[in-house]
Amino acid sequence: MAEADRAALTAQFNAPGHLFRTRMAYADGVDGWIDDGIAFTREWAFDIAQISVPVSVWYGPDDSLCPRGHTDWLVRNIPGAQARALPGGHLLNARSLQSLYRWLVPGTPG
Repeated sequence: MAEADRAALTAQFNAPGHLFRTRMAYADGVDGWIDDGIAFTREWAFDIAQISVPVSVWYGPDDSLCPRGHTDWLVRNIPGAQARALPGGHLLNARSLQSLYRWLVPGTPG
């Protein structure tokens, strides 16, 4: 795991409420996590070349959990998709989350 991710996990572990957030992340099971892993290796159930809404693919250059090749593949195959690098690895810090929220919901404070 990237040093940035180890540092982020340590900070999250030491933050109030970390056990609640961890439990809630998997409250409905791990199916979503498994689907993410499968998405790297199999055809999707739809043609991503038909996506017609704005797409932004966010990634950390030091991410060891989500291969950079998958980011590149998404950007190549989704019309108009843009890659956006965030500092660090897989886990987002507060500043990166705010950047993502501002893209999703223009006008988001932060």
